[in-house]
This record gives sequence, C-alpha cells and structure tokens, in this order.
Amino acid sequence: MSMIHWSKLIVVVVLLSLTACHRSAKTEQIDNQENTKDILSICVQTDTIYQVKAFDWQNKHVFVVPSFWDKDTLSTFCNEEALLEQESNRLLADTNTRLMYSQLPVLFIEMEESDREHIYKDRSVSPSASIALFSADGTNEYEGPITIKTRGNTSWREPEKKSFTIKLSKSTQLPYLEKGKSYTLVPNSMDNTFLCNALAFQLAKSLGIFAPDFIFITLYINGNYMGIYQMTNKIEVGKRSVDIVDLEKENKQVNDRPLNDYPTFSEGELRMSGYKKGVCINNPEDITGGYRLDYNEAKCLLELSISGFVSQAGDPVRIKSPKHASREQVDYISNLYNQMETAFMSPTGVHPETGKHYSEYLDMESFARNFLIQEITQNIDGGLFSFLMYKDVGDSSLMVAGPAWDFDRGMKKFDHPSLPFNRLWTVSKTTMKEKPFSGSLLYWLWQHEDFQNMAKRIFINELHTYVIDSSRWQPYADSIIDLLQHDAECNRMRFAINYNKSYREEANAVKDFIKERDSFLYWLWTSDSSDIVTVQVTGPINPRKSMTKELVMYGNKTDGVTISPIPWEILYNRDPTLLGYYIYGTDSLVKDGTTFYHDQCLEIRWKNPNWFQIQYRRVRKRIKKLDL
Repeated sequence: MSMIHWSKLIVVVVLLSLTACHRSAKTEQIDNQENTKDILSICVQTDTIYQVKAFDWQNKHVFVVPSFWDKDTLSTFCNEEALLEQESNRLLADTNTRLMYSQLPVLFIEMEESDREHIYKDRSVSPSASIALFSADGTNEYEGPITIKTRGNTSWREPEKKSFTIKLSKSTQLPYLEKGKSYTLVPNSMDNTFLCNALAFQLAKSLGIFAPDFIFITLYINGNYMGIYQMTNKIEVGKRSVDIVDLEKENKQVNDRPLNDYPTFSEGELRMSGYKKGVCINNPEDITGGYRLDYNEAKCLLELSISGFVSQAGDPVRIKSPKHASREQVDYISNLYNQMETAFMSPTGVHPETGKHYSEYLDMESFARNFLIQEITQNIDGGLFSFLMYKDVGDSSLMVAGPAWDFDRGMKKFDHPSLPFNRLWTVSKTTMKEKPFSGSLLYWLWQHEDFQNMAKRIFINELHTYVIDSSRWQPYADSIIDLLQHDAECNRMRFAINYNKSYREEANAVKDFIKERDSFLYWLWTSDSSDIVTVQVTGPINPRKSMTKELVMYGNKTDGVTISPIPWEILYNRDPTLLGYYIYGTDSLVKDGTTFYHDQCLEIRWKNPNWFQIQYRRVRKRIKKLDL
C-alpha cells in the first residue's frame, strides 16, 4: 500500500464508534445499508470528517476503506494514541470484522439524510450536497458544493445503487475527464463486470463516434459504501461533447427571467402520438438548431422532461437541449422528425408529400455506425432506449446519430445464456398496443437496401478489421479488468451478487463475446443467401402490453438453427401459461433442442394471456401497500 503524502492529505485522527441505527427500511437492501454497527471516521487536513460505515456480509462487519488509509501508521498520527490504538486493535482483531481496501479513486458525497431519501424517491428534485474526490494515492483532487439528482430508467428502479447527476459550482478540470461542470455517476447495475460500457465506448470511438471520457471510482454516500461507479462527463451541448449551437443559451439571452420561471404547456394526450410539451418563452431569431434528442421507449421519462414530443409513429422523444424549448421550437423539431420518420418508414424511403429521401433528413452514415455498435454488443436496449441524436442550426443540416451511451445491458451472452446469439438484435420487429406502427427507428432503416449496404461495408472495412486485431482493444480491456478485480469483489459482497464464475472469468467472457459476435456478423454479411437457414419466430411476448415480436434466427446449412433455449424475451416473461413454440399454423409443438436445416416459421402460444394482467394488478397492490 502506498504511504500517505504529508503535503496532500494527513490522517489526523481515526475515531471508532459503535452506533445503533433504528431507521425503518422499505426493502431488504435498504435495511442492510441502514443497520450499520460500526463507523470509521477519517479526518483530513481540511478538518472535514468523512465517515465509512460497515455493512453486514455473512455475519461479518465489513469496512471498505480508501487505499490511502494505512492502519499501520495509526499511532504515528494520533494525539490520543493509547485510547484509539486500543479501540483500533480491538476492532481489527475481532473475528467478526473484515477490513478491505479500495484501489480506486474515492468520491465522498455528503448531504442531509432527508435529502438522500427524497432523491431516491423523486428524480425531479436536486438538493444541495458536498463532495470530495481523492485519487487512489490520497491526492485531494476536488472538494466543494454540488447539486445532485437521481436519473435513468432501469437503473432508477434499483433500490440502492442508483444513477446520479452531479453539478459542480463551477467548471473544473478533474483527473482523466474533460473540464466540465456536470458529471454522471453510472452504477452499471446490470453489468457485474463493469466492462460493457467501457468496451462499447472504445468500439464506438474506433468508428469515429463520440463517447464520453470516464474514470472508475468508489462511491460513498453519507458514509455508506456504494461500490464501483463509472464517473463520466455529462453528455451535453458544447465543444467537448455535442458541438452544435447552444439554443438553450440563446433562449436565455432573449428572455428576461430565468427559464424555469415561465409557465409550461402541453398539447394532446400524454404518451399518445402528437403529444407535445415545452415552455412558454420568447424565441431567438433562428430556431433551426441546435437540438439534442433522446429517442427512448420509456415514456415515463418523457413525463419527467420539460420539453419533448411523441412522434406520429408513437415514439417518445425527449428534447435534451434546449431543455426549455418554446412552443415554436417543439413544433419545428417535431415536424422535422415526423417528416424524417415518414420517409424512412416508407417502402421507397421517400416522403410521399415532400419528395425527399430519408437520407435528406438524416446523416445515414452516422446512423449506420451507431447501428453497428448496438449490434456487435447485442445491446438489449439498442435502438429502443437512450438512442441519442442531434441537429445543428440551419434547415439544411441533417439529424446525426450519437453520442454512444448506455450499454450495460449489452454483451450478455455470459449472463443470459438464453439470449439468442444468432440474430440481429436491433432490427427485430416489435408491435405494441400504444404504437400505431411497429418497430424501432433502426428496424425501419434496416428495411432499406442502401442503409444495409452502407452498414455492411463499414462493418467489413472498419469494425471487423478493428476487432480481429486484438492488439488494438484487448490490452485496454485487460487493463480495466486488472484495475477492477479487487474492487469488484468488494462490490459483490456489498450487494450480494452471485458470480457463476470468478470476476476475471466473467470479464473475459465479455471479450470473448465481442469476438464471437464479430465472427457471426461477418459470416452473416459475407455469406451467400443460399447457404443461410432462417427461422422466423412471431407471437406475443408480453400479453399484458399486447406486445408481439418478430425475430429471425440464422444458421448455416450444415449446422442448422437449434431452437434451444427459449429466447430471452420469452424466458423473461415465463409463467405457467406459456405453452412454447409451435410450427406456424399447426398444433405441432417444437421441443427445446430441435434443429431445423431448412427455413421455418414458428409462433409463440400462451394458454392464458390474461395471466399477465392478473399478476400485474397483484404486484401493483403490493407495491402500493409497501409505499415503494
């Protein structure tokens, strides 16, 4: 362990106290966090005390402390050596106590406990707090006030390990990150290897797609160890991120009051086609840009956004910038988006009224490149959630896809063995009762031969070439695995994560996934169609939402397509009424393990589709009763 640098950080005193916490908790995980028995407090040269609380693991009290805290130097730095050394030795000698060290930079967040509880329940609030960031060797990188809020969709549902946005009081240069004021703390709750986002960002950069810089940190909130987080620059309009005209800034210049003070508006029925929302403010002279959009099927996020719309195809689009969009600005960008949507959903790719091809609305190459990143990572959310795009000022400027974001649910072959590997993930056709049209944006683009040809060409000439040259990306992945191996064990203990294998084996499986996925895509896009067997599957995958799926699995003539196990979407919704696969139009049940050597069409059948609705109502009643 490295020694503490006297000039940067001095451990003045270590106070050990026993505390009994009697707070009520609403989930087992929250209860785990609050019922801490020991608190270890570290006082730095700024006279600020940062607490590190123990958590329970297998009947032990576990402390995860920064690497720069050295128990061997305790007596040297303490004024009350006798008492504190006695207490320290007692605690460390206790067989029920385990002391572990984080090897990562450390971020302490301190706030009122009532504020912490509030942001865990409400994504719209952003109370004040304070932070201190220390490098792994104890260097004090930053201390100061912030505002903090929870964010995300799936990650927000986590009872403890949520995603956060923090905003500093001024723009600051933090180590390994671009100078900025706002940062995102990503928990990677869906990825126990913490490698998926990092590797996807690296692959994106190899294709010229912007991805934010990041560092891995250990996070403490009010002394509670929160495990590994990925700290990134927040994606926003600016020269270091999305370099377009800042229309939000221009809106501020032509309005006398803070934009939050102006009334908001909404038109249409929430979550339905044609819905719009924004702010009643004045406009600058030019409202053609820039706009930063978030295409996201999670319509609940649109409710939380100040500005946004639902397209004519039923897709919710959040206007991330300008955050406070005027009525005219929402009308402009929604009309443009709807024209673009009409064009790429047309069989010819041409808008029937404007006569414009979809490539006259969007930058086809940027969408093709982003499509490839979604496919090679087999991102479950690909093309459905957190698909970002932007448009600069000017009527002639095109919609551009990017930056790359949110891949912690990708590369999951090792985590979900039932995930059908032999398919194109983002272009499966999905139908929902709330959407008058089917399929995601990427699904419709894939229906056009010119888009397919461009994506295949970029894959073969660039992405495939990059992946097969292991020296260009595997050392990077290995460095992350080496960095996180120890802290991943601490994180696993804290959140009771069960690994089927060791962390290193799980992380290496991510690398293997990329190589295997690359091989599959290369085979699929370079083989003659006569050598490919296709098995099409159709039917409801979630009767409660009237959601149906059409997917195609591919294989060669020699090996065929094996229908085993059931695809992930079906397995996820499995219940006693799921009957399984049937040969389309017949009563012939297809058993797991069946292999087809010729083209086939299957359908999914349920005994009682209403089972979902019954169970859903029961769950909602339980949640309401628990006040979660």
